[in-house]
Amino acid sequence: MRTVLLLLSIFVVINNSHSQNLAGHWRWINKAEDRSFEIYLAKPKEGDSVYDFVGEHCGSFYNGGRVDCTEEISIYLKKEEVNIFTGKIKSSYSDEISEIRLVYLPEKKQINWQVIKGQGQFYFPHEAILIIEGKE
Repeated sequence: MRTVLLLLSIFVVINNSHSQNLAGHWRWINKAEDRSFEIYLAKPKEGDSVYDFVGEHCGSFYNGGRVDCTEEISIYLKKEEVNIFTGKIKSSYSDEISEIRLVYLPEKKQINWQVIKGQGQFYFPHEAILIIEGKE
């Protein structure tokens, strides 16, 4: 019985950690409107942050006429439920902070990106499906 419980516990831990791994380079492209958006997410070092994931972003609209990119941490996410994360993003265009929600769809290897409450002027999508870089 103890062996079965141990194996079940290991399976739950492995499955749970796999299903919530957002780390990586994610992108969205809307060719019809000359818009693109990408994020790079990583787990912060143990003890360095109260967030589950942090990252950088880069949005380009109007064929590069408006750019909202950063090379510093601009995204902060906390896990709310399995595969659901909420947090904030700081626009490098306006320096305003917006509230965001990400829903990870591991079976599709996609993230459903949503700006819940947008502040100021920014150049990233209100809603988009992001895919992991290198996957179609």
